[in-house]
Amino acid sequence: MAERNEQNQHQAHQGQSESGTVSGKAGTTQFIIKVPKDQIYKIPPPENAKRYADYTRRKPNRSSCCRRCILWTMFLILAAAVLAATAAGVVYLVFRPQVPRFTVEKISVSGFDSNLTASNSSPPIRLKFSLVVRAQNPNEKVSVYYERTSLVMIRHSEADLCDGELPYFRQPARNVTVMRAELSGAEIVSGGAVYDALVRDEKAGAVPLAVRIEAPQRLRFGNVKSWTFHVVVKCDVVVDELTEAARIVAGGCDSHVKIW
Repeated sequence: MAERNEQNQHQAHQGQSESGTVSGKAGTTQFIIKVPKDQIYKIPPPENAKRYADYTRRKPNRSSCCRRCILWTMFLILAAAVLAATAAGVVYLVFRPQVPRFTVEKISVSGFDSNLTASNSSPPIRLKFSLVVRAQNPNEKVSVYYERTSLVMIRHSEADLCDGELPYFRQPARNVTVMRAELSGAEIVSGGAVYDALVRDEKAGAVPLAVRIEAPQRLRFGNVKSWTFHVVVKCDVVVDELTEAARIVAGGCDSHVKIW
């Protein structure tokens, strides 16, 4: 009998430990449930999910992207420069382009009167020059295109006398073209420094004139045209008088190319 009571008490105690415990307070019951450790699942709080997403979705580094773009741009520019230099070298070796040669063949002057006096009644004079230029294209396989917006100037003792432009045309290979440029200038006051210098040089039979030509040109190699470049021609010419029958007693020209 005693053994049965002890067994019942042991079973009751075991049931209480597994299912719950009754508190000593009246009307209040507490249950303590024990779950095995292998059945406990750890669920992270909701804010951890957002933090995990931020960690896994990293933003790209802007500085590295900009650096990569700069490097690629520099590489493309360098590659284009190398290709352009190679193409220019091949064209030069094949065609051997040369700069056209220029010569001033004649200068005619109208509107100049060396007998004016320095008085208020003497009207100012305006000089007009007719310039004949000989252009030679020495290239055997290259034609020259003379573009618009050329400039021709004539100066005397650092004073601008007149300006104008050359005609625009196409000059074939191995060709000589004689062209005329009509130039007009500003008014010259009798008795002024410019007028007196011109009169003095004309009486001496040697009037030095500086002719400057800036001609935009393009070369054609077969079916390919080059970019526009400028040929700058400087001629120092001496004429015996400032009339329509003026003769060139001395002169020479020098030219060079401006690529850009």
